[in-house]
Amino acid sequence: MVANLWNHKGSAEAAFADLETLPLVERTATYSPLSHHEFIYNAHNVGDEILGPHGFSLTSEKYLLSTGANSGARMFFMLGYKNGAEGMEMAVAGRNSTDKSMSIALSMGSAGRVIVCDNMMVSGEIVIFRRHTGDIFKYLKEKLVLGFHEARGQWRDLVADVSRLKEVTMDERDAHHFLVEAGRNKAITQPAFFEALKQYHEPQHEEFREPNMWSVYNAVTEALKATPIQATLERHKAFHDFARDFAGHKKVVSTFEVEDGENIQRDEATI
Repeated sequence: MVANLWNHKGSAEAAFADLETLPLVERTATYSPLSHHEFIYNAHNVGDEILGPHGFSLTSEKYLLSTGANSGARMFFMLGYKNGAEGMEMAVAGRNSTDKSMSIALSMGSAGRVIVCDNMMVSGEIVIFRRHTGDIFKYLKEKLVLGFHEARGQWRDLVADVSRLKEVTMDERDAHHFLVEAGRNKAITQPAFFEALKQYHEPQHEEFREPNMWSVYNAVTEALKATPIQATLERHKAFHDFARDFAGHKKVVSTFEVEDGENIQRDEATI
């Protein structure tokens, strides 16, 4: 599972060090600016503090900055964390602006289900939006702490899901039946079905040659990489829910709350 940071014309990749050199507008009574560097610096620190003791380390990072007339005013980022779980990555993605063009957004979850795009789309299992108002620095740290803690909890659920999928033996006939049922239940599209079939018979990674449901699952996630960005999260979720139900997993719905100036979304976890 790989994290997704999509960029189109109008943005360019940057290094973390580049973020510190960008100018910041002045604070007003109704606008509290947040520098891109401060955002990422806090994300790094909180991530290390909460995830580090549990074996996670930052293994990938990517930053996009807007170009043109508003050069550097908009930032999009993706951070990837691993803890040794084979073929799995936790993703933290987000966006920020210093020209009042968009709110702060932060998304966390398993890679493949977290997306940030320079068309301002942000989606994932935990998504937080916040306007640039009030004590934005205090707010940011509090929500980073909350988000990292909850993402770690969801990571445990995902690891448990993967363990169960690996325990479900699937020979070629079973795999074909699973893919047909996924298509029949509209968990995957027809193009994704044929690509998944190809990926199953010709996996790109040796670990996905094992005759189990996890191998077939990854054949589908490879196929879903061709999904249009606006439908990526929905397609991944539809397939994951189908696979979970097919394997007989139960589900629980975590609680969520909406506070003034923010919107927090919580996705389903599995048990």
